[in-house]
Amino acid sequence: MPAGTDGFIDNGVIFWNEPDSRGWAAGGVEIEAPSIQHAGASELNELHKRLEQMLSTIKRPDRMQILWTVNTDFSEPLERYSRETEKLAVNEWSKFNREERYSRYFRRMQERTLRRERLRIFFSTPVKADPPASAITEESFESHYRNLVSLYINYFGTLANALQASLGENFIVSRLDRMELVKVLDEFINPSHKDLLEYDPFTKYDMDKSILENLLNGGMSRPICMIPQRTIRRSLHARLSKQSLARISTSIISPQWSPANISGSS
Repeated sequence: MPAGTDGFIDNGVIFWNEPDSRGWAAGGVEIEAPSIQHAGASELNELHKRLEQMLSTIKRPDRMQILWTVNTDFSEPLERYSRETEKLAVNEWSKFNREERYSRYFRRMQERTLRRERLRIFFSTPVKADPPASAITEESFESHYRNLVSLYINYFGTLANALQASLGENFIVSRLDRMELVKVLDEFINPSHKDLLEYDPFTKYDMDKSILENLLNGGMSRPICMIPQRTIRRSLHARLSKQSLARISTSIISPQWSPANISGSS
């Protein structure tokens, strides 16, 4: 991510910079992969072929980023296991065994003797749609913005389905919702948070604030570009007024931005 690039999250879509031709949209998936340690040559060759086919579908200027992490955090599956125990354990013996397993693995998680690998893939693309010149009211701008969000929800959903088809039924591809996106971004911006096993950044996340306003903590210097989400949205409406004025005065109102500077890519 270039220094100073900020953005916001809306319904599982990240908008870096602003949701117009100056910004980029991004979406992510998590992949649960089977072990291929003992796979045969034919299976490995087939997987390699599928991956090549999938990569060939990513055309410039679109980008794909791979995030692979290792930690000991099994808190979510363990809590889900505990809830299922309370709901499904109908006799004392099964309940006793499930509670013992929960306590054992929770203790091992706290002792950091477990290992959890997670693979996430992010797709990003330049925002290609500016608000139309007819969008001169706040209501018409909001309608354009909602259509834009729906467009990229469907776009990244199509990419996730294509990835699932490429990898095959032995892999599980899950879309990252806004809760998961907040957690991934928080760990990326604040690497020390991965050791806080019971810390959930989403509980304190304010959707009316930008990503860096919410997540940039500690003694790091804050970048200049940290704009509240509502301000980012409304700035497009203000830009329309400026464009109207520009057509009258034939002067350039806003500076030109290079996608290379605002893509949000590493």
